[in-house]
Amino acid sequence: MPRFSMLWVFGSFVSSRLDRTLDKPSFLFHFLIVLFAYAFLFLCLREDPRISTTTTSETLKALAINHNTYEFRAARFNNYISSERFRSGPGELGRGVDTGISEEEMKRVNDKHGYNSYACNKTALDRSLGHRPAKECLAIKYPTNLPTASVILIFFNEPFRLIIRTAFSVVNRTPPNYLKEVILLDDGSTQPDLLDSMSTYVKQNWPDGVVRIVRLPERTGLIRARLEGAKVATGDVLIFLDAHCEVTFRWIEPLLYRIQQKPDAVVCPAIANIDRFTLKFFRTDVRYTEDGWLSLRVGSFAWDGMYIFEHPPRRSVIKRASNADPIESLTMPGGLFAISRKYFFDLGGYDEGMEIWGGENLEISFRIWQCGGSLEFTPCSTVGHVYRVIHPYSFPGIKDYNGHNIARMAEVWMDMYKENFYLARGDLKSIFRSPN
Repeated sequence: MPRFSMLWVFGSFVSSRLDRTLDKPSFLFHFLIVLFAYAFLFLCLREDPRISTTTTSETLKALAINHNTYEFRAARFNNYISSERFRSGPGELGRGVDTGISEEEMKRVNDKHGYNSYACNKTALDRSLGHRPAKECLAIKYPTNLPTASVILIFFNEPFRLIIRTAFSVVNRTPPNYLKEVILLDDGSTQPDLLDSMSTYVKQNWPDGVVRIVRLPERTGLIRARLEGAKVATGDVLIFLDAHCEVTFRWIEPLLYRIQQKPDAVVCPAIANIDRFTLKFFRTDVRYTEDGWLSLRVGSFAWDGMYIFEHPPRRSVIKRASNADPIESLTMPGGLFAISRKYFFDLGGYDEGMEIWGGENLEISFRIWQCGGSLEFTPCSTVGHVYRVIHPYSFPGIKDYNGHNIARMAEVWMDMYKENFYLARGDLKSIFRSPN
């Protein structure tokens, strides 16, 4: 029976009982009793996001923890997830923060950091988002034996609060039976707050060890740092996230479930924008627009080697049985995706011939498709991302790393179509070819 119908029947029952037991019940008394009945049934019938604090020996073995540790993690998850919607304060429920600073000051901090540090400092590190998946997604009952995940965050001189907020969102909104670990991989940072003070903070706030820091002795660049993160990870599934993200309720289940179904599928979440000026979380309601397009955008590329978002082809949309089904994508954005750890290394990981940053997302996308795998977006998983217009840190030397990497990608994977690439990027033609 639909929830509203059950509420109506129960309210009518209470109303009739009042008429029988009271000669002349006042309207206000009558109204309050019926309202209480509706509220009581609503609380009883709504979905309870909490989980059991006990689990099986198989789960404990997969997580490599004991029962006491699991009970601690489950209680932490339950406490947060059941109270999240009732929180208030700056930035809570994903609202934007009005810092009241001048346009000149806003421009200064944005030019320096790539985001509004004032808004970040005002917002709680474990803030609430209030985002819920679409009804088609909430209707899915995921199995309890999903694979475990290692969530890997790479950072180099990133803002401390953005990194920690990302870690809090993962721990607070991921059921502990799925989360093996969160790895904060420091690619040679030099900022003092990312060294000893971060180590102390992590130990104090996650004493159960679910979050751990791995430090590289010197800077290697994003690509090689991700490889190192994959090597030290122990979960069945690797989930790479940028260190300036916030995950939402039930974000991980769709990723793990799809990989359990299809181990050679590489799955990306729907990406929501977190405004860099206010930290407002913009919802990503996946729906069909009036002209028939699916609002979820997937990855593609331009001939100059740039990643772009675009509407999925209609043939990909039509063949889906449900709006909750994954949808194929030509390429991935690079910073947010899930992949089976075994499949990642079967593919060869990242191309170690690529340097620092840029182009690795297209290279691994082409490799996935040409080596028998598939690349997909799932509308039932949403992760927010702070898009910064600048890189607030420098790259070593003066080399065009992105140009080097996409030229290497074209030479390795594009075959005869690389000539189209060089028509758009003739300036890169001499990198891997001898001049005529």
